[in-house]
Amino acid sequence: MSKQKKLIKKLSVLFVMLILTVTVLSATAASAAATNRNFNFDIPAGGELCHSKYSYYRNTSSVQDGWGLNFEYSSERANYPHTATKFWLGIDNPDGINPLGSQKFTVTEASGWHSYPAYNKANKENVFLYASDNLNTNKEYSTSGQWTPNCGEPPEK
Repeated sequence: MSKQKKLIKKLSVLFVMLILTVTVLSATAASAAATNRNFNFDIPAGGELCHSKYSYYRNTSSVQDGWGLNFEYSSERANYPHTATKFWLGIDNPDGINPLGSQKFTVTEASGWHSYPAYNKANKENVFLYASDNLNTNKEYSTSGQWTPNCGEPPEK
């Protein structure tokens, strides 16, 4: 009977360890889920670029985890009812130019959340959200919305 009790005790300990492991993995996955960041840019005239004040860690090793963008508002819409702005990721490089972390996407204002592909080299890196005018106007304008370096969704494009 003693061997049977020891076996039950070992199985109980293994079961508790399994439950703890699943709980920790679930918490880790939840913390890696998309955290939406607000952005508010003054887009310079003539195609000059700007970027988010802070870079954020792109916590993924898969290009199948897109970066997300919700471009909500543009003051340019007074002149263009369906205004658009170019957005992309730039990899944080404190020593100089920030290399591209994704291709540039022309996004229409108020078109909702989108998931875009990032380059493989942007995975497990700190990235900025960049923006520039699509050159339809030669005036500075304001934009705002939310973005996330990895949204947990496959890229649309």
